[in-house]
Amino acid sequence: MAKNGSIVLEGMDAILRLLLRGSDAALDATRRGLYEEANIIFNKSARLVPFHYGTLAASGRVHDPVVDGRDVMVEITYGGPAASKNPKKPGEVYIGYAEIQHENMSFKHAPGRQAKYLENPVRDAQPTLGPKLAKRVEAILNGLI
Repeated sequence: MAKNGSIVLEGMDAILRLLLRGSDAALDATRRGLYEEANIIFNKSARLVPFHYGTLAASGRVHDPVVDGRDVMVEITYGGPAASKNPKKPGEVYIGYAEIQHENMSFKHAPGRQAKYLENPVRDAQPTLGPKLAKRVEAILNGLI
C-alpha cells in the first residue's frame, strides 16, 4: 500500500442510487462524508507515523475529494519533502523516505510509532467504513450534522 493503495466500499447501494439519479445533494454529502471519514483514518495514522525530526509527520495530508464518473475518491498521503527522490548517479532512483519508513518492518521506532502507519489504520477501518459512511451521508442529507 505504500505507493498506491485503495479500498472499495461495499454496501453503498442507497448512496449509489442517489448518485446515479444525479442528486447534487447526495454527491455533496458523499464527498463531505468520505472526507470526514478519511480524516478519522488520517488522525489514527498520525499517531503511528515514525517521528524523528517531524518532516514525515508534517507531510501527512487528506486531499480534497475527487469525483470521477460514479467514483468519489479521497487520498491520504505522506510525502512531500519526505518522499523526494535524490539520485546519486544518473539513472539511479531512491525510494522516498516516507515509503521506506512505511514498508521497512525492521526499523526500530519510538514507542507507539511503527511501519505501516497508514496501511494499518486503513485496513482496520475497512470492515465498517461502508456502513459508517452511509450513516454519515444520510445524516448530512437530513441536516443532522
